[in-house]
Amino acid sequence: MKTGLGILTKAGRESVIQEIEMLDFLAKKLGISYVTVSKQGAAHIDGFFVRDGVIIAAYESKCRVKWEDYSSLLITATKIDDGVAVSSVLFVPFFVLAHLVNQRKVLLWMVTDDKGNLRFPIERRVTNTQATITGGEASRMNAFLPITQAIVMNMEQNGEK
Repeated sequence: MKTGLGILTKAGRESVIQEIEMLDFLAKKLGISYVTVSKQGAAHIDGFFVRDGVIIAAYESKCRVKWEDYSSLLITATKIDDGVAVSSVLFVPFFVLAHLVNQRKVLLWMVTDDKGNLRFPIERRVTNTQATITGGEASRMNAFLPITQAIVMNMEQNGEK
């Protein structure tokens, strides 16, 4: 079955490896485990954080190889809406994670509380952006998560790599 998902390309597979590197780092750093959703379809979120067998948060992850000192992270607005919905029905917070690959950093936004309420204002506007990891162009409603609301974690601390 042909899906057209970018995740099935070489660039997509590299992105999955980068995502796992970030998730492994967070699991060790925060004392949690994680469960990803299937990459065989366009899931509404990317996975869940788990502690002691209980889901404690939902997450959406992004990997960015090219990153400059932007004031916000651009993400498709439907990803935020889907995360809010999951948060509100499962009573867990929703996070957006960004692995800044070349900088060896992880940015974490706690987008909602455990009831699905937004924790900070999120700007939305229609913009033209790359459609998928493989390219193309899409005009769609995007959300902009302010960097000022992110927790920044260095992946190389105390000599760890």
